[in-house]
Amino acid sequence: MLAGCSGRGRAASRRLDRPAPFGPPARFALLCASIVIGSFSHITWDAFTHQGGVVVNLWSGFSRRVGPGALPVYQWLQYASSLFGMIVLGVWAHGRPSAPARGCPPRAHGAVPDPRAVAAAVAGGLLVVGGGRRRAGC
Repeated sequence: MLAGCSGRGRAASRRLDRPAPFGPPARFALLCASIVIGSFSHITWDAFTHQGGVVVNLWSGFSRRVGPGALPVYQWLQYASSLFGMIVLGVWAHGRPSAPARGCPPRAHGAVPDPRAVAAAVAGGLLVVGGGRRRAGC
């Protein structure tokens, strides 16, 4: 039985000699910290932007209906923060240099994505938003 254990131990030590897939340990620690901070900030923001959230329940102003469609303030905050997040991601992705995936031919500089793919993505997003509104009883 000890021989089997020592064989696995050698294999494990060989795996530890290889670099981690996330890069150096400091980068992995940053990734972990980012996940924890992102989780807590998401839960905190949900308290402001969801029916039944702690802040929405404590302050009646968040449930007041305003604007077109007479949506509650918390829902306007949810839509606005989603739009803001999509814009930030779009700006980040647009400014990021793109490298072709291994085995794929490089795309011509300035090439436009297939319009059918863009239309499908937009339609999918609208379906998700519409389904969420229907489920919420709006």
